[in-house]
Formats: sequence, structure tokens, C-alpha cells
Amino acid sequence: MGRRLRRIQLLMILAGTVLPAAVHAQGTTADGLFRDGRQLIEEGKVEEGCDKLAESQRLEPSSGTLMNLAYCHAQLGRVATAWAEFLEAERQAIAGRRPDRAQEARRQAAALEARLPRITIRMAKPLPNMTLRRNDRTLGPLDLGAPSPVDPGRYTVTVEAPGYVTWSATLQLDGPGERVLEIPPLVRERATAKTRNVPQARSRPKALTARGARTPGGSADRKHQLPAGFWFSAGTAAAAASAASVFGLLSLSSYNQAEQLCPAAKDCEPEAVRLENRSHTQATITNAAWVVAALAAGVSVFFYFDSRPQRSHVTSSVAAAD
Repeated sequence: MGRRLRRIQLLMILAGTVLPAAVHAQGTTADGLFRDGRQLIEEGKVEEGCDKLAESQRLEPSSGTLMNLAYCHAQLGRVATAWAEFLEAERQAIAGRRPDRAQEARRQAAALEARLPRITIRMAKPLPNMTLRRNDRTLGPLDLGAPSPVDPGRYTVTVEAPGYVTWSATLQLDGPGERVLEIPPLVRERATAKTRNVPQARSRPKALTARGARTPGGSADRKHQLPAGFWFSAGTAAAAASAASVFGLLSLSSYNQAEQLCPAAKDCEPEAVRLENRSHTQATITNAAWVVAALAAGVSVFFYFDSRPQRSHVTSSVAAAD
């Protein structure tokens, strides 16, 4: 029992000496990084100095170090980053009861606010499962419609959603002010042939609307696929055939009336002659109408066979699925 107690005491002594030493070493490293960062900035190596200050802030957060880091980023032109760091330094200074430091951080943030570029992203029809990115940063629904301060530079906004074509746009921001980016409604992706060829389990595929596709019963939907030329020529043929039939009947009727008035075909009355001439005229119109009907019918047949649907892999896939 006494030996175990001595071991516990020894461990407590070691913890009391090692842990403070480790904390002291970390503090020394943070202080060293801070001094190195300030030195590099004075030498004109601003970007390297910012990196040292950022590492010092990571190891030992401090409102003073954060303010120096914000000053450094402001020198690099990263005004939005510096503005956000000054605001965070103000919050930390208030929490640490450093009103003088909080006031200075607030003043610096206000001075940078007029220099901030801002991006406002708007989307008329956002999708619940879409992914919105600005460069490498993923944005949320609350980022839509709100001006977002950014550092000057080039930004690519990308919108992705399952079943839709990916949309993206790139814009350059070099100075203060707001840029509004309107995102249009996303376009649905077209079903690929590979997707259509996969049969659904225990279900028959519905009739496809693509040209050349057949319904499960095997009949093609031709009516809506025939061109306008077919319908025009077919209508002309039908109208000409109807006219030929009418004038043919009229010609026959006029001829019969003339025969009754002049059965011997000589010394005919003037009315019989007039009816015979009318019969010849009506016969001529009948023949011309039949010619027009035949030509129009030939044109419609040409359009019909020219627009016949071709067999394709879509038809084969539907038949296989049946």
C-alpha cells in the first residue's frame, strides 16, 4: 500500500513539472513566431510574416496577435479577411476586458468596410438538394440573396444537383462595390441511351416519345411525326378528288339532258347545244382535278415514306424489356 502511494506521488510530481514546461515551451514558440512575423513584415516580406503570425495565433490565440495578423492581411490587399479578423479581435478584446484594443479593432474594421467587394448570389428557383459553391467554399441557403464580403480576385460560382446539368459562372472583383450574380433555373439532364436500355423490374416500359421508338404493342405513333408537307399534299389530293367527283357527276348530268333534247344528234335545239358544251367543260375540269389529285397523292406518299421512323437501339431495348 505504501509503495503504491509513493508511485502516485511520484507521478503527480512529474505531472507538475512536465506539464508547465510543455505549456511554457508552447508559449515560447508562439512568442517566437510572433516576433519572427513582425520582423519579416518590417523587412518587406509581408506574406511570409502573415504566415508566422497565423501560426502564432493558432498556437496561442490572442486579440493582439489577431490584430497584427489583420494589419498584415490588409497590407496584402485581402481586405475582407482583414475586416473579419478585426471584428473577431474586437470580440476577443471585449471578452478579455481590453476596451482600448476593442476600440482600435472596431475603428480599423470600420475603415476597411468601405473598401470591401461584395458578391450577391440570387437564384429564382433553388433546389432543396443542390450544392452551391464559390471557388472551394460550399455555401448554404442563407448565403443566397445576401451580400457577402470577399477579397479582390477571381471567383467561380458552381451549382450542382442530381438529375440537372451543372451550371457555373466566373467573375472578377477588383474593387469595392456589390456584384449581383443571377443563377437561372437549372436544366434537367436528358436521359442517356444507357439509362433507357435498363429494364425496370416487374414493369413494362411506357411508350417512348422519341422518334423511332415503339409502344409496347408495337405500333408507332406516326401521326405526330408526319411533316406538314404530308398533310398539305394529302389534303390537296382529297380536295381535288372531291372536286373531280362533283364535276364528273355534273358533266354526266348535262350530257344526259342534252341527249334527251337531241337524241338524233342533228337539228338540235340551242339548249341542247349549250348543255353539251357545258358537259364538255365540266369533263375537262374533272380530268384536270383528277390529275391534281394524283400528283398531290404522289407527293403525300413521298413525304410519308421519307418521314418513316427508323429502327434504333431504343426500339430494340423496349422490345427486349417486354
